[in-house]
Amino acid sequence: MSLLGRKKIRKKTNVSGASFNAVKPSTPFNWNPLRKLSLVLVAGLLLSGFLQVVNTVLSQPVTRIAVRGEFNHVDREAVASEVKPFLENGFVMLDLQGIRDRLLQQPWIFDVALARHWPDEIEITVEEQIVIARWGEIGFLNNRGELFKPAAATAVDDDLPVLYGQDSDTELVVNHFRELRSVLAEHNLILKKLRLNERNSWLASLDSGVEIIIGSGAVMEKMRLLLFAYEQGLAMDFDQIQSIDMRYNNGFSVAWRAGSESVAVVNSGIGQQG
Repeated sequence: MSLLGRKKIRKKTNVSGASFNAVKPSTPFNWNPLRKLSLVLVAGLLLSGFLQVVNTVLSQPVTRIAVRGEFNHVDREAVASEVKPFLENGFVMLDLQGIRDRLLQQPWIFDVALARHWPDEIEITVEEQIVIARWGEIGFLNNRGELFKPAAATAVDDDLPVLYGQDSDTELVVNHFRELRSVLAEHNLILKKLRLNERNSWLASLDSGVEIIIGSGAVMEKMRLLLFAYEQGLAMDFDQIQSIDMRYNNGFSVAWRAGSESVAVVNSGIGQQG
């Protein structure tokens, strides 16, 4: 190749003598701290909103008291008044067990069921005592044979039977009353009173006024003995009887309303009184 065809290549140099440095790429902005801060702020807002909701729920007052049940001796307004001191705790924190315990202190209340209804109501369902008999002068027995004594005199059905005994003997007296009433009812005889005295001796009174001195022990056996005699003919003059004394081994004595006394022998003879 000729020199004329050659192109000389020369390295260009900076006339001023200065050199160029390479430009470094810029560092990207770190968004992570902002993201974390945003998450914290959002979480704080959510927590604040949640706490406000919780506070609203917890402070929700009870403004309505619904008292339900069939009442003969329980005062509906008195029940509501007993509950009002508990309402200060609000709807959610309402002490239902405390309310129930308070109401069960009323003698005529047998059981209580409680329920909350959002947003502001408490429902109280009261079951009143079902009375089957009087106990002495001031007490009553419910249908489970449990004794309760109202603080004040209460008007009840005058046809209720009356039972007597020590308070610790209620179950025994009630059981005997139910058994005796059942067998007497088979003969259209109505047991009106039953007494167990301090000597453990039994005395029964019928609605006709006839008194049956049963004595201690073998209560049902003695009553069946009397009813056997009733079926055999004693029923004919039963309305003339003042009292019957069953305190014999194999028989009983009868005191008539006229004042005379005769003895009815049921088995082989009359034993010694006991």
